[in-house]
Amino acid sequence: MKKFLGIFSFVLLIVSPTLSFGIAFDIWETGMSVNEVVGLARKHDIPIARENIYHVSKRFDPRLIDDNFYKASVLYYRTTISGRNSIVYLRLTDDPKFIAEIDVKLVGITDRELFTKEMLAILKQKYGRYKERK
Repeated sequence: MKKFLGIFSFVLLIVSPTLSFGIAFDIWETGMSVNEVVGLARKHDIPIARENIYHVSKRFDPRLIDDNFYKASVLYYRTTISGRNSIVYLRLTDDPKFIAEIDVKLVGITDRELFTKEMLAILKQKYGRYKERK
């Protein structure tokens, strides 16, 4: 009986889907490979590049995807979120390259209090009421 339970537990661990507590933003999810990133960027026409490469592309540009792109630790693109200029950074793990963090920076916020109220209203509409913690 113990042998059966051991084998059953082992098979259950292999066959059952694992729990994932990944982070998702827009089309990106932690755990995606750099190849998946390139495929989604191409599909959604996103002007992704490696960090420290400055470009003015508004669309996917295959010339920005070179050998150094696949070795980079941070990828980024500029976009508009809630009517504000933003930069999305995809921070990658060491080899093999997978998304480990998604960092979104909103640019040009002049009134932080008004912005916070706007974002809380959007999040409340999408996810429901919230409790503030101190």
